[in-house]
Amino acid sequence: MNRLTRDAILIRALDMADLPSLDNKDRPSGTIVTGALSIGWLQDALDHFHTRFPVAGTLKTVTVSIVKGTTSYTLPTDFILDFKDGLFFKTEKKRAIRRGLNYIVAHDQTRTGIPEVYVLTPPSLLVYPEPDAAYTGTLWYYSLPATLAAGTVPNFPSDFVLVEYVRL
Repeated sequence: MNRLTRDAILIRALDMADLPSLDNKDRPSGTIVTGALSIGWLQDALDHFHTRFPVAGTLKTVTVSIVKGTTSYTLPTDFILDFKDGLFFKTEKKRAIRRGLNYIVAHDQTRTGIPEVYVLTPPSLLVYPEPDAAYTGTLWYYSLPATLAAGTVPNFPSDFVLVEYVRL
């Protein structure tokens, strides 16, 4: 795990880059300013690596309110990937299975009942069959990292990789 905070990573990277014009923009008085370009670069690195390797990130849950007659639901904005078969209906004691879109297309579109299958079509989640009542489910998913604050230590396995990414 990392030990360095956001600003410590950025200061190391800026020291290694040794670019006076970038120093004047990102840390004119020795500390990282709010509008620093390097903050965006570091956040981009974290988002990129978490998207490539989502299971190394944070596992979250969100409540999904399934409404009668509706089959499409919006995924959270920080959604990367669901936990396999991660849609649970607690009161019905059922777990929906994730399938490919071909599964839904190949089956009877007029069928109704408790959702048994879900499909990810970002930015949406589709359920099958069409709900015959209201259901509440919990979706488990891997999320993008939160926006870093100055004193935040990123959820990442290596300080070195982040410093080098920002430096380059």
